[in-house]
Amino acid sequence: LLAFDYCIERGPMPTLKRWRQRLRGEAHRRTLQAPSGQKLPGGSALLTAALASGDLFMWSQDSRRAQWGDDLRFPEGRTFEDMATLPRLLLRVRSAWHEPEPWVHYRRRDDSVTGVMSAVKVADLSRSLVGVRDLLPPPGTPAADAARFALAHQAARNLWAAQRHARRLAPPEAQRLHAQAQTDFRAALGDDLPLLWRGYLQRGWLWRAWRLRQALR
Repeated sequence: LLAFDYCIERGPMPTLKRWRQRLRGEAHRRTLQAPSGQKLPGGSALLTAALASGDLFMWSQDSRRAQWGDDLRFPEGRTFEDMATLPRLLLRVRSAWHEPEPWVHYRRRDDSVTGVMSAVKVADLSRSLVGVRDLLPPPGTPAADAARFALAHQAARNLWAAQRHARRLAPPEAQRLHAQAQTDFRAALGDDLPLLWRGYLQRGWLWRAWRLRQALR
């Protein structure tokens, strides 16, 4: 698999907001948090490196056609299909190469498919990682535990995002999606919730631990 970096471009915006986007690192986004210019291991280590980047985009990866099969397809009729598919692809890749230069300029628009959220799209985001944990190696090794924590943290980020978007909808629908996001989060984690709590505390991520506790209430 070949992974390459990218940059995010946006339309006209006030100077202050543009500088804020630059501070977020949108001028150069890494696809993998891993060494560049050398062969990298695939599987759970590659998934951990991709999740650590904060974004999962299929178009920033180039894979062999042989990696795909009837058991690996984009889910039809769903948004956030990259997040549902890319982790499964990375887990079956045996090796990878990271190119640190931005090869793609990604134009992010406020009226894009994922820029304008709906109840259906919130549900797609919420359930995108369900089932990935079952493909990870058993816990007990540093590499396996790192992958499980990275996946659990991404599931927490999805939970926060889904609930944030749900709050903008009408109350009955918002309440339903809020509860559904909690259910999908627990389904994505299985019994790895203690691992996530422990990882937050060990890293000093107290704000994220508090935020997760509020989201699960």
